[in-house]
Amino acid sequence: MQIREITVADNAQIKQIIQHSLKQEQLDIPGTAYFDPQLNDLYHYYQGIENAAYWVIADETTILGGIGIAPLNPSDEQHR
Repeated sequence: MQIREITVADNAQIKQIIQHSLKQEQLDIPGTAYFDPQLNDLYHYYQGIENAAYWVIADETTILGGIGIAPLNPSDEQHR
């Protein structure tokens, strides 16, 4: 296994993992990451944020999971 930065080719697999995990916990509801439009292209989303990164853990051909970090946008807090 290896931990590496996300690539464009990983987008579909990591989206599926995230949505599957949320659905298992009955969190496939509006307001969760399940419906975030960024989930369709996490590679470009994280590339477009300064001081942000997304990593995946993978075996030879399969993404097993992932994690991203990014600065908190204070304006997002006003909408919660």
